[in-house]
Amino acid sequence: MMPSSPTALVPDALSPRVSRRRGAKPAVALALVASLLSACASAPAPPTTPTTEATPASSASSPRPHAAPTALDPNPPQSARSYEVVIPIEARRLFEAPWVNEEATLRQAKEQHGDFARLAFDVIYGPMGPYDEALLYIFEPERFEGFRTFILGHGPRGWEGHYIARLGPWESSQMLAVIFEEVGEQRLPAPIFTATYLHDRPTERSAPEFPYTSVVVWDGESFAIDEALEERLKGRYEVGTIREGLEEVRGE
Repeated sequence: MMPSSPTALVPDALSPRVSRRRGAKPAVALALVASLLSACASAPAPPTTPTTEATPASSASSPRPHAAPTALDPNPPQSARSYEVVIPIEARRLFEAPWVNEEATLRQAKEQHGDFARLAFDVIYGPMGPYDEALLYIFEPERFEGFRTFILGHGPRGWEGHYIARLGPWESSQMLAVIFEEVGEQRLPAPIFTATYLHDRPTERSAPEFPYTSVVVWDGESFAIDEALEERLKGRYEVGTIREGLEEVRGE
């Protein structure tokens, strides 16, 4: 469980399902980001406890102390699910601490790709895959090198880490938004990423950036990129169209 601390979690003030990227976005990405956020603006906010402060993670003022979700219902109803932004110092402490399933390969991935100076997005806390409590980390270890993601889930033995391979085969530009939707036969919550990448061929660089939607799902043993679902969502970058695509897949 997350520790009870004044520096625990701060809810995302933009949307219960969409979090903003770290830093400013260039003009080429602004229209897409605005569309993603406005599509979620009408969604009802999830229930919150009286101790939760609706303070953005990038607020200039320090967040007010509040209790971390140390007594979460192990099987919360779907309507109670929400996603929050984790204060960086707390996210880093949990990331750098030993994980119960940590072995040489996972430890190497943490050391190679887990540079907190290269976080590409806010660290998000909420249900993912089979975990009711999980944290999503998105790094860009080097500029244009690609986005590397980790999911840290709280299991019966403690925090279990999962490293997900690079999102997209192209040079990375910017991570724009993350939403969480239920996918697969078990309808487990999965992160869906919208990011911009750079074209491989110089002749296409008249419009150098293009958006792409990536999906990470639970495969029964760990988290993995669902290439088949990504192909079905190709060309869908807004929340509404992504959900329409998911509904089409579910209806088949």
